[in-house]
Amino acid sequence: MKTIVSPTDFSALSLNAANYAADMACVLGTNLALIHVCPIPVTLSDVPVPSYPLEDLISDAEKNIAALKGRLLARTGGRITILTEVGMGFIIPQLNEYCARLDPYAVVMGTERANGFERMIAGATTFSAMSQLSWPVITVPDGAEFRGLRKVGLACDLKNVTETLPVAEIKSLVKEFHAEFHVLHVDGGAVSFTPEEVSESVALQEMLGDLLPIYHFMDGSDVETTICEFAEKHDFDMLFVFPKKHTILSKILNHSHSKRLVLQTHIPVLSLHE
Repeated sequence: MKTIVSPTDFSALSLNAANYAADMACVLGTNLALIHVCPIPVTLSDVPVPSYPLEDLISDAEKNIAALKGRLLARTGGRITILTEVGMGFIIPQLNEYCARLDPYAVVMGTERANGFERMIAGATTFSAMSQLSWPVITVPDGAEFRGLRKVGLACDLKNVTETLPVAEIKSLVKEFHAEFHVLHVDGGAVSFTPEEVSESVALQEMLGDLLPIYHFMDGSDVETTICEFAEKHDFDMLFVFPKKHTILSKILNHSHSKRLVLQTHIPVLSLHE
């Protein structure tokens, strides 16, 4: 049986993501795996870190993750199997190793909200998960609740879609939830389509035609803002993106104002891979 993995640091944001993951697991009939990675203590001196604080760190984490498991079992009425894992190290390598063992359906994690230096670190963690993990990553903003996937949108730049678009994954998700499927493209202020965009549009329709997609070709000088505002205005349940060089995801996560839109949007974002 497939498993949804939800990394948690026991913050309110990650606990909300765990709730989202548990509710999603109930609908899909999958297992749920909770993972917490204790950070390695950093010392600025040559004196080694005593062993007992590390043992306490692991012990406290095990108690917290067991308590979270109990709350999620109560939330779901015991309808799902919940696994737990506590490790130590750096979150992305540990998460990648854990996912390699489980081959999860998806990784569901909270979208961090912070200020200053904390925002930079949070963004780096979120971006690293979306870009480095080989499995679908769903980032859940503060307060978002899983209510099924009734309406989803694919942000597409109409470039190399035949070679890069994860068609099988998109079709699986849309069909599994019987979702209304939208394709969102912003021309960046151009007055007409280029021959390449016309060709890519035809290829996209051929690949996704059985999903009966609704296409939206929008004008806008700021691609990321236009897409995020459209998705929120039309009450989308999830926005699909797929990271590759020089596309929407890399633009969103490499510019501060666009990064803020993704990290703080009210809509969960699913990152798929080529």
